[in-house]
Amino acid sequence: MEHFHGKDMKEYCSFFAGGKADDLYIPHSVGEVQGLLKAFRKEGRDYYILGKGSNLLISDDGLRDPVILLRENLSGVQYEENRETEEAYFAARLRSAGYRVRSTGLDSIRSFGSATVNLALTTAGLRVAKEAEKNFGTPYLAGFPIGKEAWKFYFEMLLATEESGVSRIFVPEVGGKQKHQTRVSWLLFHDALIAHSLRNYLRSQGKEVHCKTVFPGQEAEDLGVEVCVKEERIAERINEEGFDGIAADPLLLALRSKKGIAELSLPQHAVSSRVCEKERWNLLDEEAWKYRIGLEEGR
Repeated sequence: MEHFHGKDMKEYCSFFAGGKADDLYIPHSVGEVQGLLKAFRKEGRDYYILGKGSNLLISDDGLRDPVILLRENLSGVQYEENRETEEAYFAARLRSAGYRVRSTGLDSIRSFGSATVNLALTTAGLRVAKEAEKNFGTPYLAGFPIGKEAWKFYFEMLLATEESGVSRIFVPEVGGKQKHQTRVSWLLFHDALIAHSLRNYLRSQGKEVHCKTVFPGQEAEDLGVEVCVKEERIAERINEEGFDGIAADPLLLALRSKKGIAELSLPQHAVSSRVCEKERWNLLDEEAWKYRIGLEEGR
């Protein structure tokens, strides 16, 4: 990869006008592009991605944010934000298995009582599902699977919930052997039910996981997730020793004064709203987990 400081941008746009870029990167592979994007996001920096420069005007004042130029070696690469939500991904998997799925929203809430089983992916969803059970007698299945084996157990548990009418919290059966007994320990901050689901997956990969949440409630206690409400307590836990990695919202990671361990960004709307929207990714995607965990632990 080539890196230039104070590079004149005139030669890279069709109008042959514009100032200099403080930092211009010309990657030679998709992997180098991914590395740059990850680094910029982790540092909270904005950036420009430049293709062939057609119909592009650059200010004579130049560009302070870094520029990634694709046209030299990667003109066929397209950069797209992955906007597929966990809910959409989850619903697609259920529909592919033959289930009729009603997503959240006012129209769906009006017909809440007619559902066979309510599926909760978050703590807020679990609370609504409990109310539906109380008012309509509809059982719920709370939590979500990650990975092929976990989905197999999820469908089995969904069928059992439907047939018995008994609500359940999803916990996959790992079986007699676990993958990658690494003894790596992770600290995880998130919504209590999401943290529970992520813990299930990471444990199946041989990780030791300690879950925390910044939102109080009986659900967190029932799921074995520690509640940390005050900022002092959160900062204390974020900086706790003895972990190989920490996964949390970027604003919580910013409270960490100690470096030297893996840090995985898990943006949470209830914590950072849209501030960290660019860093969101599909938490139900096992391949994304393997890539991100492997990248962070390999540092």
